[in-house]
Amino acid sequence: MQRQQKKPTLPRYVARRKGDAYAHWFQVYPGGVRTRLRGELGTAEFRAAYSAALVDAIAAEKDERISKRSRGR
Repeated sequence: MQRQQKKPTLPRYVARRKGDAYAHWFQVYPGGVRTRLRGELGTAEFRAAYSAALVDAIAAEKDERISKRSRGR
């Protein structure tokens, strides 16, 4: 009996798309900015790219909230 390999679970906000080769993309909101994540899933390079994209997304969201508040006053 052969074991079926488990499909790797993608982190939150990550999609796998096929183009020339499979690539992983980070996108928080549909229609929002997409960032390509370098490295193979699970490697240190991939985790570093994912962390950087997540930090950028959080910073952009905070900037947007601050600018909305300042416009409202």
